Amino acid sequence: MPKRSTPSLKDGINTLLEEISKAIDQENSSIGDALQAKRFDEAKEILQRAEALTILKDKVMAIMEEWNSLTAAAPEPKPVVAKKVEATIKRAKPMKSLRGRVTRVKKSSYYLPILSVLSEIGGEGRAKEVLQQVHEKMQSALSSADNERMASGSKLPYWQYTAQFARNDLLKKGYLKANSARGIWEISDEGREYLKQNSTD
Repeated sequence: MPKRSTPSLKDGINTLLEEISKAIDQENSSIGDALQAKRFDEAKEILQRAEALTILKDKVMAIMEEWNSLTAAAPEPKPVVAKKVEATIKRAKPMKSLRGRVTRVKKSSYYLPILSVLSEIGGEGRAKEVLQQVHEKMQSALSSADNERMASGSKLPYWQYTAQFARNDLLKKGYLKANSARGIWEISDEGREYLKQNSTD
């Protein structure tokens, strides 16, 4: 395999990775705007595109790693410290692993925690307060993929986007009141009944 082809291929892959990263950042920015404007269906579509781009980026990175291993003359042994750092990075960013990607908590898993928090704090609360307590309830169940940000420029972690989409589902199901003041989440009578029927306490 000619060595002179290596730099051009690496440059091309790096350029592709940069373009994909820019596209991911742009989608993440659009998600925030859509959520703020309460365009939840649009935000969901944007999130799906962002996740597809992230998967594509993972695949391109895997190709780069495979190319490097094929063209390397003799792999140098890595220090033990470097291996520990790599292991830490892999745990923090599980989506880099194509064989065993860490899955995120399903949207429906947020239904009961949201309703439970609202019931405990008197039936209603500000979104920020509710989300904080939902996170405390679900912290042990959340994976590293749930807690990571969608991209370097994203303000919110994945779990918070998922919780927002879960809240939108609860509104559609009638378990949350749709006529609450802006920024307020409020459980309905139907929501209380659903919580009572599905509570394991």
